[in-house]
Amino acid sequence: MLVSLTDCLPTAPVIPAASPTPGMLPLVVLLAALVAVPLVALAGAWRGHRAADLGLVAALTLLGTLAVLWVTAGESQVASRVPGVLGQGLDFALHRPGLMFALVSTGLWAAATAFAAGYVSRARTRYFVFSTLCLAGNLGFYLAGDFFTLFVFFELVSLASYALVVHEQDEEALAAGRLYLYLGILGGLSILGGLLVLGSITGGTAFAPEVKLAGRAGGLAVALLVLGFAVKAGLVPLHFWLPRAHPAAPTPASALLSGVVIKTGIYGIARTLGLLAADQAAVAGQLVLWVAAATMLLGGTLALCEVNVKRLLAYSSVSQIGFITCGLACALLLADDGAIGMAGALFHVFNHAFFKGTLFMLVGMVYLRAHRLELTSLRGAGRGLPLVGAAFLVAAAGMAGVPGSGGYASKTLLHEALVEAAHIGVPGLGLAEVLFKAAAALTVAYAARLCYVLFISRPEERRPGGERPVEQGLTLGLGGLMLAVGLRPGLWLERLVLPAVTGLGYGGKAIEHLGHVEFFGLAAIKGALWPLALGLALFGYLLRRDFRVALPLPGWSMARVVTAVTRGGEAACRLAERLDAMLDPSWVARWGGALCHLVGRLDTIFDPARALRYGEDACRIAREFDAAMDPERALFRPEVEGAPSGVDAAAGWPARWFDRLAHALRAFGGWVKSAVSDALGQVVRADPTLGEKSEAPPGRMSLMNLNVAGMMIVSVVVVALLLLVVLSGR
Repeated sequence: MLVSLTDCLPTAPVIPAASPTPGMLPLVVLLAALVAVPLVALAGAWRGHRAADLGLVAALTLLGTLAVLWVTAGESQVASRVPGVLGQGLDFALHRPGLMFALVSTGLWAAATAFAAGYVSRARTRYFVFSTLCLAGNLGFYLAGDFFTLFVFFELVSLASYALVVHEQDEEALAAGRLYLYLGILGGLSILGGLLVLGSITGGTAFAPEVKLAGRAGGLAVALLVLGFAVKAGLVPLHFWLPRAHPAAPTPASALLSGVVIKTGIYGIARTLGLLAADQAAVAGQLVLWVAAATMLLGGTLALCEVNVKRLLAYSSVSQIGFITCGLACALLLADDGAIGMAGALFHVFNHAFFKGTLFMLVGMVYLRAHRLELTSLRGAGRGLPLVGAAFLVAAAGMAGVPGSGGYASKTLLHEALVEAAHIGVPGLGLAEVLFKAAAALTVAYAARLCYVLFISRPEERRPGGERPVEQGLTLGLGGLMLAVGLRPGLWLERLVLPAVTGLGYGGKAIEHLGHVEFFGLAAIKGALWPLALGLALFGYLLRRDFRVALPLPGWSMARVVTAVTRGGEAACRLAERLDAMLDPSWVARWGGALCHLVGRLDTIFDPARALRYGEDACRIAREFDAAMDPERALFRPEVEGAPSGVDAAAGWPARWFDRLAHALRAFGGWVKSAVSDALGQVVRADPTLGEKSEAPPGRMSLMNLNVAGMMIVSVVVVALLLLVVLSGR
């Protein structure tokens, strides 16, 4: 099916103005990741614990390779092509935006793999095989050179991460996996539809076509692509798979889903929005901005009301994706000056990947000792883990945007982008800024709640303390990285973020302006303190109520809608399968031939000339009935000279009415006799064998008998109707 659909796409992408340099580097990196998958499987089959070791070695090797490529890569892209794949060919390129996402993904993947070595206890080989396959899919996604290659590896990421979601194989995991898979399929179909429309408009699937998309067709292509990527990103109202998948998956897999996998959706949306023409970019920017605002607020509110710690972090990821999407919207609204919005979005991608991945792994370390996920049962569960507590505080501060953290720096850029968009007169930006600060306050409140419950409140029972060496190394490494980003945000912005922003087409004064952003200026710190104070006040209020929040939520959910739709689709497929089994092609052909023969026979009998003659006969009969029913011949009429009295007329009315009825019936009978004779004569002329005396098989009538019976039935019905009319008139 996929091959036939890709035939609608062109066989070669549109080459941008600046042609990339041919080379094999992107393909070599991807092949190295793909080759690691069977090697991990062989290592696990040889010795089970070796699968984790080889998976970690593969992640670290790829991380080092990508770091070297980042340092040595110039402004020009290095491109590779694999022709003939799926009838379209796959294009890969080493470009700054993709390299940045690949670096972040591989770095967190290495940390999560190291943590999973001591966390995953069942089906270890399977877990690390699919984890490595998912990493290879991520690299192929970020090194893609066009949208079609992006789509292929998007599907690979969906399938490989599905295996991570259902790893525990209990009822909760299987249900969450089904929902995740259904949504992944729907998202992939939406992207494929968008690619077909894009190819019909631009003649290719390149990231930077020569013709920008405009009009209804261009809007449809962008809408389909954004919808497909929004499923993976977790934008409202397509966010509901995250709180289902995170508690069901192992904690290292949850760290990857939240820190890495959902970023594929953000990268796809950023690439897609760059296709729009300037006039449609402003409209799309407004729409994306309000979707982002709803995502920020709803995710933050649900996180504040949640009790399960992993589900809380999942809702938090929804909210943080809203912050990132807000930056993409501002980049659209500011047009050529939108570098600050794009920089804020990409910087928050980097920060969120590490502070959210770190929080999931630290929660996993607490879970290994408490074996519970409800906050009501985790009071003081981390008090015996000092390094875990310190790293958790740093990550939570980054999530809340506390000055001195990485999250503070990226949220400062996002807030500045909102302010600049408001200054150029974009309507509604004042309200958007208020919602931005409200969502930031919600983030502060639930981050403070996590820190208080896990590390400050008094424990209800004694739990084992002390960190293992791997846990100590992870907490020190990840905590140190987040501190370094928070204390020197300008350095990370210049070395990591700005090259990626430039690779997306921004430059000039907009980039120069980013080099002079004062992260620790008075205005920036003041802007961060208001949400911080409001969030802490909200935390104090809810703490006094023991976080019992009566939040009225609707009885329905998007998850139920998707489940109902998928079940309906399954039922339709089963029905189609039954019909396919029942409708034998030879049987259909035989009945189709009989039907064609019958239609031809009827066409021969009812020729236009006879139909015209029948119509004339019908008009004549209608005139006879009209004469019979003339009001002038009515039984009771006004007395006129020479007319009989009413009594005399009443005495003779039966004879007169029966005479008129007999006259009408004789006329109708003559017409029926003429019609039957003509029809039978035509049948006999069409098939002379029908004139011979022969008996029809039992249970079957000949065509002649069928015509005669039909005419008789019509005659009886007409007579009955005439009697009914006469009697009702009387």
